[in-house]
Amino acid sequence: MESQFENDFNHQLRRVRMPMLYYGGRRLVMSVQRRVSADCPYTMVTGIRRGDAHRFNKGIADMVWSAGVYLSTHIFTRYEGEATYYVVAVQQAVQSYKKRYISGPDAKWFAYLRRQDLKDVVSIYDAESFEVIKNIELDTVDAQDIVISPNGGFIAAYDVPLLYKVSVYRPDGTKEASFSVDDGGLGIKSVCWSPDSQFLAVGGYDNKLRLLDTFTWKPVSIFTHQTKYLDNPEQEILIEREVMSGAPHAGYDIRNGIQHIPRLRPDHDRPNPKTSVTAKFNNLGNLMLTTSETIPTTACIWNMATMKSHAIIVQQEPILTALWNPKISSLLAICCEGGRFYLWQDRRHGNHRSNVTAINIPAEKFSISNIRWSPDGKTLLLMSKDMFCLAWPIDS
Repeated sequence: MESQFENDFNHQLRRVRMPMLYYGGRRLVMSVQRRVSADCPYTMVTGIRRGDAHRFNKGIADMVWSAGVYLSTHIFTRYEGEATYYVVAVQQAVQSYKKRYISGPDAKWFAYLRRQDLKDVVSIYDAESFEVIKNIELDTVDAQDIVISPNGGFIAAYDVPLLYKVSVYRPDGTKEASFSVDDGGLGIKSVCWSPDSQFLAVGGYDNKLRLLDTFTWKPVSIFTHQTKYLDNPEQEILIEREVMSGAPHAGYDIRNGIQHIPRLRPDHDRPNPKTSVTAKFNNLGNLMLTTSETIPTTACIWNMATMKSHAIIVQQEPILTALWNPKISSLLAICCEGGRFYLWQDRRHGNHRSNVTAINIPAEKFSISNIRWSPDGKTLLLMSKDMFCLAWPIDS
């Protein structure tokens, strides 16, 4: 299965105005189609096989497919503080609440983060009856988001950017733990669970990622992105280079040891300085990807068994998105500005244990802005400002 990704990809282009595209369950693609102005969007849900489309005339600030089997064809949207629940089959809204930030762990229940009486509250709902099972009052000042562990046993909520604080609760309302850092800079940027729910990765604006274990809720490792931490002689640094001036294809120099990593010096006198770190685990949890705004062209891959750097990918352009394949643990798709995307594979290639393949898109003026894997990992959705492209492997 993995070797198929070494073949050329077959691309199909379709000129449509779809700036936001999301894969859903049962071969559905959800898009935001903007009409008149950015303040007046509507949602289009299209079946890949049938080609039919459903439209919901509702303003949208953000949207997400609900998780699980039962909710695989349902949509949550957020607009002007109101959360709306859509069922694609009947093309209508079922419930609407004045709440914020939505997350669904599985097919049995889902959670809403909302404000009530100037306090943060997580409401647990039954997925079939839509009745409230539990209301959990958080100890946060202004929670930014909630992240539910893959096993459904924990709910992590991180606080306002001025506070570096994450609180963890069980679905029954029991407070499990709270973790904070006094010198955490501008607070927490993102929170991510490992697939086995054993670790919680907390990325902050202090250019550090702290890995908490679920036994002590203390950092077992702190990942930084300074040059002195990139000196593992066993790791490989893959640096993109052009084969020749103006050539459409790219190649990579594979090096070991200390290398110069292009860095940006953040301006702390301006709002929202680029100093944050985010993390993503592969589906097995044995590899973790981190990206830092201070080294925007670099993707760092860490070995979770040793807690050491495994590989470093240095691109010529800033990395916009990098996503693990949901089924193939050793496959990572990388999106940079331009007319190509990249696939990193953690498999031996000659004398090297990993390799990166640059794949060009056969279309003029197609500049990738975002990517999405299909749930089965067999198709990659590539998006530009006014077009999208589907890429998949060709059988040998």
